[in-house]
Formats: sequence, structure tokens, C-alpha cells
Amino acid sequence: MSAKPRFIVFPDIADMMRTGWFRQAHIKTVACYRMRLFLSQRRNLKRKFLDLENSIRDSLKAFGIRLNCTGRGAFEAAVRAAVANDRMTSMLMDAMLSARAALWKEYCRLHDLVVKFLLPAMNSAGVLWRSPVLEVR
Repeated sequence: MSAKPRFIVFPDIADMMRTGWFRQAHIKTVACYRMRLFLSQRRNLKRKFLDLENSIRDSLKAFGIRLNCTGRGAFEAAVRAAVANDRMTSMLMDAMLSARAALWKEYCRLHDLVVKFLLPAMNSAGVLWRSPVLEVR
């Protein structure tokens, strides 16, 4: 194949096909991109939620307060009990806990959408089948 442009490129294309320089590309469907968007945005919310929770733990560690073995359900009560004596820290943690609760609420809402729309559309091997919600109309 020469480097100069030609008007007739069919022999060059045939050479590329014959020598293996060309491979077929798999084009993903719009439904696949939508599924990927659902899952990646849910993962992003979960990461931000955990980042915020770790930030709260780190902030309290500066005051010598450690929240060991505190699960997701008891976390807010443990933080509020730990900072109940300090008014400024209590107001700050209240704002952080409110943001944490909002992130968790939206994560749960997005998770419910994933379960509602994506799981019925998948087969046992995890391959996305046709879903009426994911298809372009």
C-alpha cells in the first residue's frame, strides 16, 4: 500500500482485508449504553456516600472520637451521641449527616430503578435482553 492518496482505494481496502489489518468492530446497542449509565451512576453515588461517611469519621478522629464497629443504621446515632456536648461540632455534623442521608436516599432510589428495569431484562448469564424501558422509541 502506498502512502500517497489515490482516487481508487478499492485495491488498498482489499489488501487491508487480506493481510489482516482490518477487523470487524462490535457496536454496542443503545440499551447497553443505558444499562452501563444506570450502573455507573449508582456506583458513583455509593462511592460519594462512603467518601462522606469516611470524612465524618476522619473529622471526629481529630477530636479523639473513634466510631468502631458502627454499622450503617447506627452510624448517625453514634455520631450525634459523640458530638452532643460540643455545639459547633454538633451543628457541623448535623449538616454532614443530612447530606449523607440525602445521598443514601437517592442511591436507594437509583438502586430500586436498577432492580426494577435491568434485572428482569437480564438472563442467567448476565446478558442484557430486550427491555422496553431501555429501548429507544
